[in-house]
Amino acid sequence: MHNWVGGGYNGPSDPGTGWMGDLSVAAKDPVFFAHHANIDKTWSWYRSFKYSDEPASSGYRDVMWTFFDEQKRCVNVYAKDLIDYKNALRYHYAPVPSKYTGPPPSNAGRALALTNGHLAAVAAPPPGAKVGLTLTDVPYKGSGTFEIIARGPSGSAVLGSFTITAHRGMNMGNSTDVFLLVSEQARALLNQASTKLVVQKVTGRSTLLGAAVGAAAATELTASKATLFVH
Repeated sequence: MHNWVGGGYNGPSDPGTGWMGDLSVAAKDPVFFAHHANIDKTWSWYRSFKYSDEPASSGYRDVMWTFFDEQKRCVNVYAKDLIDYKNALRYHYAPVPSKYTGPPPSNAGRALALTNGHLAAVAAPPPGAKVGLTLTDVPYKGSGTFEIIARGPSGSAVLGSFTITAHRGMNMGNSTDVFLLVSEQARALLNQASTKLVVQKVTGRSTLLGAAVGAAAATELTASKATLFVH
């Protein structure tokens, strides 16, 4: 979002001179506050679900920001100080819509073996069931949009995608966790023992939010773990 609004997303011809494209001045753009309020609301909804968890690591809780308060005093604020935002910051959001059920309980899924990218075959889900697939430690290199694809003897299907946005001066990592809703076409592939899961970077799009027009070489999910959920 920062790069799409601030520029710099569409290659050398896009200079990226907007405020949102530079984290040091991004807050000067009014879009910044709408964007981050929406992220904050989404996190609030997620935390309202029964099976959600607040990260417990010090790498999350001890992140610190420095601000000037309303008295022009320099103060340090830690992430752990803001977890209870309703009391700490005195605001709240509307309740989560009833159609959102939240993440499944940790013991509700079936762990699946991923051997050299091959996913162990699973039984066909009941008709009308919702099927989700959680993948951990999905590798990526650099920034961009990455598609996760199931490839089997009868064809292939895109299970879903995730996007990594580069920010100057930030370590973007090299792996992530992904939750995917599995389509009917992809379910048939998951029933085949020879199906292989790969991650592939999309190298271009016909428009900003349009269809993918190119892709880089695919990487097999050899080190990832998979859990299947049927609801």
